[in-house]
Amino acid sequence: MKKLLTILILFISSIAIAQPTARPEFKLWDPEIFNKMVSNGYVGTVSIFINPDVSEDSEITIIDKLLKFGTRKKYYLGKGSFKKGYLLALFPGLYDINVSAKGGFFTKEINISSEFSVSGGNKIQLTIDSKEIKLTNNEYQESDLLRGSITSDGDVRSLIRSYIRLQAKFDENSRLAKVYVHVTNAASLPEFKFNEKLVKPINSKVTEWNTMEYNFDLPLVEGHSIFLATAYGINGEPNSDNATFYIKTIADLEKEKIIKQKREDERNAKIEAEKRVRIAEEERIAREGDGSPDDLQCKKYGLKLQTQGYAECRMRLDLARRDQQREQQRDQQKQRDQFEQQRAFQQQQQQQQENADNMRKNRESQCRFAQAAEYAKPALGGFIESMQRANAAFDNCMNGIPTINTTCNKDVFGNINCTSR
Repeated sequence: MKKLLTILILFISSIAIAQPTARPEFKLWDPEIFNKMVSNGYVGTVSIFINPDVSEDSEITIIDKLLKFGTRKKYYLGKGSFKKGYLLALFPGLYDINVSAKGGFFTKEINISSEFSVSGGNKIQLTIDSKEIKLTNNEYQESDLLRGSITSDGDVRSLIRSYIRLQAKFDENSRLAKVYVHVTNAASLPEFKFNEKLVKPINSKVTEWNTMEYNFDLPLVEGHSIFLATAYGINGEPNSDNATFYIKTIADLEKEKIIKQKREDERNAKIEAEKRVRIAEEERIAREGDGSPDDLQCKKYGLKLQTQGYAECRMRLDLARRDQQREQQRDQQKQRDQFEQQRAFQQQQQQQQENADNMRKNRESQCRFAQAAEYAKPALGGFIESMQRANAAFDNCMNGIPTINTTCNKDVFGNINCTSR
């Protein structure tokens, strides 16, 4: 019996050893980064102490309930076999810590958890034993704790730097500039300068937990004005953004006036030159003629420019050309009318033919029925006599169906006339 129990225990142990161990997601931080993040209030610290009675196989996890670290929620710290504990730097938010272990022949199942909140700059102490997780105020030595978080210090380097974004707009008439400055992760109050002099915002507000907005109304003067905003991150490095404004001076306005007058003079000179060219052309035409076919025709008759005979020649040629154009237009209209008349007649003829075809089809259906009825009468002779009677009945029935015959003739004037019967 003892031998069987020993084999069973070894089998279960081999299964437990064969199961892969999850890789801890606790990240050691650079001490300088850790201290700067804590001292500037960007994170709070959670000291986690593990009592000796905690099973070495128990697993410790942190649950980020507000997803402060990203889209993930659950992070694995490690096993209870690590007895030193952790000094976690966590962003302000709400978290759960969970300790769990599967039960065995000689151990019982563990599944305990506790919720805690973190705010910037505060410190929390948690003590884990085999039964519960407690908030404590004991003076433990933190020198042996591993300092880090559930994300790498490389991921928080972007938080150590300060970022600044500036938006500006101004009205040249009122000479007032409105400037909006957004500063993220500033370790100290930003510095604002307008034309190299320190200025203060008219108001400020928190837009996110680590972002401030500063608003300015800046009176502008003639010429260039420069607004410069500088913020310093936890690492001490400056980050700046600026806006430049320009209000026209008296010299600028005078220069614009001169340029405008010059352009106006050039435009007037161009109009005057075009007018002189037009007058010269009109004088040349009056003196030499315009070179048109009518002009050349009248000159061919021996008529001189600027004489009564030349003027009458030009007038008669113009009237003759207009009469010819009107005659051409009348001929074209007559051809269009004839075409429309012929097209309308063809449509009417087609409609009459369709009506006659429909009438013939309907009558033929009725006459076929009359033919069949005559053929089905009791025989008054042989087969040939029956067929003759049936065909005669069909022919009599079909009498009276009109046949459309259409004829078209062209008269001496070119008009097309069509008749149907």
